[in-house]
Amino acid sequence: MHSLETGIIVSIASFFFFSFLTFTFLREGNISKEILEKLESEKKCYQVGEDKKYNPEMILNVLNIIVEGENDGESENESDD
Repeated sequence: MHSLETGIIVSIASFFFFSFLTFTFLREGNISKEILEKLESEKKCYQVGEDKKYNPEMILNVLNIIVEGENDGESENESDD
């Protein structure tokens, strides 16, 4: 009698365990697909002639202008002395 009860409990536990594994692997597959879709959309944004959402080169250009302005101000002060 105990072996029958143990078998039922083990089968129920294994059913839930394999259901959880199936859910986990399917979710990981969906996450991987979402990441690939985002990667493709970002890659399209950075192709020539496309509209970019993030422009790191523009930020770098602005910083270069600020740094050059500071350097020009320092060189003008040194030439006055």
